[in-house]
Amino acid sequence: MAKRILTGDRPTGPLHLGHYVGSLQNRVKLQHEYDTYLLIADVQALTDNFEHPERLEANIVQVALDYLAVGIDPNRTKIVIQSMVPEITELTTYFMNLVTVATLERNPTVKEEIKQRNFTRGVPVGFWSYPISQAADITIFKADLVPVGEDQLPMIEQAREIVRRFNGLYAPVLIEPQPRLGAVARLPGTDGGAKMSKSLNNCIYLGDSSEQVRKRVMSMYTDPNRIRPTDPGRVEGNPVFTYHDVFNPNKAEVEELKQRYRAGTVGDVEVKEKLFHALEQILGPIREERNRYAGQPEMVREVLVEGTRQGREVANETMRQVRDAMGINYRFDPQVIRLTNMGFSANRDHNWLIVNSLSGAEEDNIAVCSRCGLTRSAHEGKVRVFRLKRNSFHQIDSFMHEGMVVVDMRITKSNPCQPPKKPINFEEIKNLATSQSDQLL
Repeated sequence: MAKRILTGDRPTGPLHLGHYVGSLQNRVKLQHEYDTYLLIADVQALTDNFEHPERLEANIVQVALDYLAVGIDPNRTKIVIQSMVPEITELTTYFMNLVTVATLERNPTVKEEIKQRNFTRGVPVGFWSYPISQAADITIFKADLVPVGEDQLPMIEQAREIVRRFNGLYAPVLIEPQPRLGAVARLPGTDGGAKMSKSLNNCIYLGDSSEQVRKRVMSMYTDPNRIRPTDPGRVEGNPVFTYHDVFNPNKAEVEELKQRYRAGTVGDVEVKEKLFHALEQILGPIREERNRYAGQPEMVREVLVEGTRQGREVANETMRQVRDAMGINYRFDPQVIRLTNMGFSANRDHNWLIVNSLSGAEEDNIAVCSRCGLTRSAHEGKVRVFRLKRNSFHQIDSFMHEGMVVVDMRITKSNPCQPPKKPINFEEIKNLATSQSDQLL
């Protein structure tokens, strides 16, 4: 089974060059090697935007457009909306009992972000605890790897500590994630600040027009001690040259500019003009793709809906394992009691739980209905449906894979979820399905 990646962003607006070199480039490359999930963390965005929740929906779309524009492939990467996976909130609540207030107060990333936001009425509890929520985001998807910028390393270490505490206290069901830094650990802001940040208004956005990019570049901070173009200038710590090093593919040109700048034979305007042209080589194609996707809002919506559906399927299975480990998978759960005793729902849809995934993809797994025990497999473009009789699976239907929504509707129509004649044992069916996976696939 391919290892899994989980990373994401808070939808506080469009993404910028800091996101691009810090994480997005890595995500585009790694999606071809890993089972990838991208989380749009809208619940976390509320921790410092709680007075304007109405902005979130538009911001979610903006982030999704940026993902697609830089090369995130929805056929390889599942884009998940955090608030649409309530299991994350449940896991966050359990994790809160494993972390002390003092630990959160020592987190350097949280302290720095509190300083940037300049809270005037005290820090909301939600903001203090968002490292715990982030740990739940990562672990609920069983992520092996988390591509991040350097500023997020303390958050990953916090998640690792929580996983170690949980696995040691209950059972080793969660994966301890590893961080992976981007090509540029941290990109300074256009104002020379240590980090490009929306809250500091020192960003160049991926969706900026050519005119906006030029304006932001030409206003960039340089060497404050350089008054005239003929004055020798300082290259080290100069964000214009930092950007040249990162974004300008013509390294010979960059070295020449540095030499001339130090000698006082080139002005800031020429150096910035060349940086603008280097950035346009990158941002031009991204801008074009972004505009193309912006013209297909229904397609973008479908990407979000389907990615979230697949994400919740994984989260559901993780939480079943978490509850088992903690001993809180109560016997009045419909997985282990007869549904008729509780008034079986008129809804005949199956409640599929993945029990064996070959690649993490929806088209390559075995799932069991937790209500009636019906089992389905999806592999190499074909779906097969089975019933369990005397500890053996018997095929009752098969058809070509046409997407999970169509598959579920077709199974429900031909084999609706019905009250079992006797109580089912979900764990027993799961173990049988796993042991007989070769037959089912």
